[in-house]
Amino acid sequence: MLSSTNPATNESINEYPEMTPAELSEVTQLSFNAFNDWAITSYSFRAEKMKSAANILRSSKEKLSRLMTLEMGKPINQSRAEIEKCAMVCNFYAENAEQFLTDKKKK
Repeated sequence: MLSSTNPATNESINEYPEMTPAELSEVTQLSFNAFNDWAITSYSFRAEKMKSAANILRSSKEKLSRLMTLEMGKPINQSRAEIEKCAMVCNFYAENAEQFLTDKKKK
């Protein structure tokens, strides 16, 4: 079992079972398949997903911030700011990824 511990109190927050080698192999294969599927999606589809991730982060900010504070021992205001920063980054890449990933012609 893997344990998540509050660094301020040493209290156990939660325990998670370790993956077996077979489970790890399955997850690795699923990830590889997802990567290949994702690679052929449109930029607009990807942008929708990134904007959705930003919305989920913002709508779950308090819950995620409390968890970050418990697991990492950081002040709650820093946790909230980190969630907001992650949401902003999702939106930034949703708006700019196509430009960043477009092939550039060599001079």
